[in-house]
Amino acid sequence: MKALFCTDGSEISFFAIDNIQSYCENLEVDILCVIDWHFFPMYTSYPEQDYINTYEELANNVLNLAASTIQEKGYKVCELKKAWGSASEEILKHTKKTKYDLIILGSHGKKGIKNWLGSVSRKVVNQAKEPIFISKESTLNKKVLLTADGSEGSKFAIKKALSLLNLTGKEINIITVMEDINNLPLEITSNKEWFNDYLKKRNCFAQNVLRETHATLKEHNLEAHNEFSLIGSPSTAIINTIEKENIDLVVLGSRSKDRISEFLLGSTSKRVLENVKSSVLIISPPEEENLNLQNEILDEN
Repeated sequence: MKALFCTDGSEISFFAIDNIQSYCENLEVDILCVIDWHFFPMYTSYPEQDYINTYEELANNVLNLAASTIQEKGYKVCELKKAWGSASEEILKHTKKTKYDLIILGSHGKKGIKNWLGSVSRKVVNQAKEPIFISKESTLNKKVLLTADGSEGSKFAIKKALSLLNLTGKEINIITVMEDINNLPLEITSNKEWFNDYLKKRNCFAQNVLRETHATLKEHNLEAHNEFSLIGSPSTAIINTIEKENIDLVVLGSRSKDRISEFLLGSTSKRVLENVKSSVLIISPPEEENLNLQNEILDEN
């Protein structure tokens, strides 16, 4: 499996490679370090060539450290890459040049400003087509949370995650979130017959989602330890469950901006990414016309 590891040399970025080791046994890794020009103070008279030499040496040290760390974990290091410019743009540019199965990076979270990984991870999530594994800290890597909403995109994300990760021996949890009736128009909920039928169908749908996810796990010789069928805001329910259950990795589907989903919206992934300490694996579905075909391929594999 081919992966791109993006690092700014920070400890947090190395947490990502530490954590992924618990889920992926065989990786061929390209390492990318971007020297971000935006951090150069334009009002200073610091000689440009000296700046280039200093930061190029720093980038080389980061790449060499990353390479030795990755090799110690038994992974194969393929290419060491340096780039100048916007970190997010360079990462996305490299993913277009080379086909990767996984992007690995750290995130400083919502308030991280020391280095580039906080804002970069969010920008890459918004635009990358590849699955993205993001870590903020070292975790125990024992408990995994699969998010499910019954859509083809959600099914694809779970199947893709199971094809990428080795979850044998992990405590697997499943969560689905149903619409809060308080968000429905009063005119609709006042119709008791319609309302009772809605509640019945909603609960039935949630049970079917959980049943299908259990079946998918069984196809991979895995089983879920717990399931959560909750009501309310998807992002809030996911975040609270992660905190309460001490989840180490959450698997999320993500939608592009021009698509609408009842559950796994891009905004949900963004809020979860910004507000949890666990690692996050975000998987975007292929183009709509290829989604069903890709799900069939994953079923066959």
